[in-house]
Parts: sequence; structure tokens; C-alpha cells
Amino acid sequence: HHAFMSELLDQSICYRRTLPLAARRLQVAPPAEVVERMNRRNEALLLMLESLEAAQPEGEDAHGHESSPELQRLERKLDLALDLLFELLSDRLDRPQTVPVCFNEYAVQWQDGHGFPEGAWVEVDLYLHPLLPRAVKLLGQVTDGTRCEICLEGLNDTVRNLLSRFIFRQHRREVARQRSAQ
Repeated sequence: HHAFMSELLDQSICYRRTLPLAARRLQVAPPAEVVERMNRRNEALLLMLESLEAAQPEGEDAHGHESSPELQRLERKLDLALDLLFELLSDRLDRPQTVPVCFNEYAVQWQDGHGFPEGAWVEVDLYLHPLLPRAVKLLGQVTDGTRCEICLEGLNDTVRNLLSRFIFRQHRREVARQRSAQ
């Protein structure tokens, strides 16, 4: 059983981080319209995350040339305004506790004091970005109760794609960080 789960997590890059996470057990598999709503919400959220990350270039912009001074000034103003907004928001946010988590577009695994029974349906709220007050909602069945692992169910192709793009971006950033650290 452990092997099955690791296979899911090995199928593609895993994102490992300590993130705010809340999980709750569902009595039954949620109906199609709930899953559909969840997918739409996740899609919007992951797209927002993409544009948020695109708005934070690392040093020079993607084309390798500096942007104009006016644009830089505007970007700084925008950054400042966003920072203030997020500071206001984060003070009022009721985030769950952070836990070490590892996930890809197929499965999620996290450390939790109380495991869920195998086969149970679980809804996981995962806060992927400190600046985003909304969580991605993931749904799945527990494949390993002791290690809190769930196999993701109900994700449509768009959300699965966006999730794997998010993970890939983080992975690329991590690799770049390690290179520049050496």
C-alpha cells in the first residue's frame, strides 16, 4: 500500500513545503456539482497565483533587458500597494496551522497528529501562497492513514494542469536558488 502511494507521488515532481493546511473528513464522496464548483474555484485561484508570480520578476524581466524607469517606478508603487493590502489582509486571516506537506497533481501527504481511516473521503484546504487569502481545495480518498496520504479525486484536466504548472514553477525556482547559492 505504501508502494502504491509513493508511486503516485513519484509520477511527477513533488512540492515539499510547510504550508497552512486544514483537512476534514467527509461522510461520503461529494456530489458532482460540488466537485464541479470546487474545480472552478481552484482554476480561478491557480490562475490568480500564476499572474501573481508573473508580476514578481526575479531581477531583470523575462526578455533579459531592463524595463524603463517609468515602468519600474510604477511596479514599485504597485508592489508597495499590494504589500500594504496583503499586510492588512493577513492580520485578519484565520489560517490553519502550518504542517510539512508534500504534493503533486496526483496525491497529497502531510504530517498530522490524528490520521484518517483508510478509504475515508477527505477535503484538504491548502494555502499555497502567503499573499493569497484563499486555499486550493483538494479532494481525495485516504490511501495511508498513518502518514495522512490521500489520492486526489475529481480534479478536472485544467486544474490538474495548473497544479502541475505551479509545482514545476516552484521546482524551477528552487533549482535556480540552489545554483545561485553555490
